[in-house]
Amino acid sequence: GQSVEGKILCLPSGRGSSTASQVLLELILNGKAPKALILRDRDGLVSVGALVAQSVFPEAKVLDVIQIDDFRGLLEADPKYAQVMADGSMIFGSNKEEVETRAREISSTMGEREVPELSLTQEEQSMMENASTSAEKRAVECIIRYARIASDEPTYVSVEKAHIDGCTYIGPGGLKFVQRLVQEGGHVRIPTTLNSVSTDL
Repeated sequence: GQSVEGKILCLPSGRGSSTASQVLLELILNGKAPKALILRDRDGLVSVGALVAQSVFPEAKVLDVIQIDDFRGLLEADPKYAQVMADGSMIFGSNKEEVETRAREISSTMGEREVPELSLTQEEQSMMENASTSAEKRAVECIIRYARIASDEPTYVSVEKAHIDGCTYIGPGGLKFVQRLVQEGGHVRIPTTLNSVSTDL
């Protein structure tokens, strides 16, 4: 295998269930994550790990997940280097110097990416205002950001029951996630079940 740390990965889409997002969160919180993910498909599930890191761990490094239309053209061009600009756009080239030169020609802003501010609808604003703890606000923000990936005009429905997937222990990052939610007053509001966890019964 190869280390993905600091690299830009090109993937058609994610595979599997929510464990993929767990792994991505684990990489981010342990400082081993790729610089960015470039996807062919509009895939919200593979982005959840990055969304959780942004919303629950604002001190964590931003991991860009970028969907592009000409994914096949990108692979055929086979660029060796790329730069994610401060506005989320990307520049590709055959070597590092070429990419940095082109980036400077376009913009002098090549620093660390910041999480973009959400422009909320009236319904989303109400959802945020009804969140009573920091943990709830972070959870609602994750839901809204995920919805924007899944649809240009997302709609929301009320639910009476829930199931939490991807709750097995795969490393310290996932444990930090749960601990942060508990510290910030996180709790369930409706009857909620969990996947079976990796313990001896």
